[in-house]
Amino acid sequence: MGLGNAYYFLGQYEQAREYYQQSLAIFKEIGDKPGEAKALFNVDLCFKKVQ
Repeated sequence: MGLGNAYYFLGQYEQAREYYQQSLAIFKEIGDKPGEAKALFNVDLCFKKVQ
C-alpha cells in the first residue's frame, strides 16, 4: 500500500487505485482481513476523488 499512498498524495488517484487493488489481492491471498479492509477503504477513497 505504500506506493498507493505515495500516488494518492501526489493526486494521481487512478495509479494509486491500481496499487491498492494489487494490495487487496495479496491480502486476500494470505487471509489478512484487516489488510483487506484497509485496501478496500483506500480504493473507495480513490473512487471518490475521481468522481
